Amino acid sequence: MEISIIVPIYKVEKYLQRCIDSVLSQDFTDWEMILVDDGSPDRCPEICDENAYKDSRIKVIHKANGGLISARQAGVRIASGKYLMHLDSDDWLQPKALSTLYNQIIKGYDMVRGGAQRITPDGKIIPLENYKITNGEVIGSENFLINIYTGKVAPYLWGALYRANLFDDTVFDESIENKISLGEDVVTNMLVGMKINKALYIEDIVYNYAYNPNSIMASSAVSDDYGKRLESLLYRRIISKYPELESWRFAKYASYTFTTCCNPNYGFSSYYDKDVQYLKDPLYANKIRELVPAKFLRFATYKPLYKLYTWAYRTALKIIRRQKNQKTKLK
Repeated sequence: MEISIIVPIYKVEKYLQRCIDSVLSQDFTDWEMILVDDGSPDRCPEICDENAYKDSRIKVIHKANGGLISARQAGVRIASGKYLMHLDSDDWLQPKALSTLYNQIIKGYDMVRGGAQRITPDGKIIPLENYKITNGEVIGSENFLINIYTGKVAPYLWGALYRANLFDDTVFDESIENKISLGEDVVTNMLVGMKINKALYIEDIVYNYAYNPNSIMASSAVSDDYGKRLESLLYRRIISKYPELESWRFAKYASYTFTTCCNPNYGFSSYYDKDVQYLKDPLYANKIRELVPAKFLRFATYKPLYKLYTWAYRTALKIIRRQKNQKTKLK
């Protein structure tokens, strides 16, 4: 078996068959698809079983609800393929996605990531976020980790083919134990990244991401407390082992503070007085400016003006969101 495709499933009755069909229609056929029903309360369990009955390459796991990460872990535990793909159940693959990635990874890569596009409910295509590296090789585990950590490459688990033995039985344990819900892809990619010596990024579109601009995931940002807890986990398990990542760690800590100050879901960060010092230090300032959009850093070193600016920014966003919600209700 060459490729194992892991599909975590929960309350996606409307989209699940589209996801499954996108795998069934691939020109590359040496795969197994592991459908992990994470205690879904709709017809998803039946849809899984119906498809498994029709095609022996489809395996089904029915489990109690434990969340996305536990579902992925359950799939990894029974995967038998040489290579591994994570596919979210409301998304779907482009034709020839598997063969496109497979024809590259067999050249000796540990991971090959293809291009992706976001599709809105009305069929509009929205390009993925801009990343510095979308085409070319990344050599060395530390180099791979720095690129993931600093956002120079796409951080997602989906849309890529991995060497399966990168994922041992414990790779998801830290995220489960620490209740990581946002940023879990970064955590997992960095944990497996310690074993990645050669990765390839290609621009061929292989993945369609179902995008809902009004969803929590589309609009959410982590609080500074959550972000710092996430950073603590990464430091303990990974960053402390790689000296080049150390200075980036402090810059990343500070970045959560400045983005939190401008997030309408939160307020002015209690960490401001501490983290603004990093923005005044040449060793970290450029790194922070690389991590944080410029609009979040205007007047950042002048507290009274910055408090006024971030209050106005948060207020404006709240008004815009309220107007969007009112328009949606009127439709």
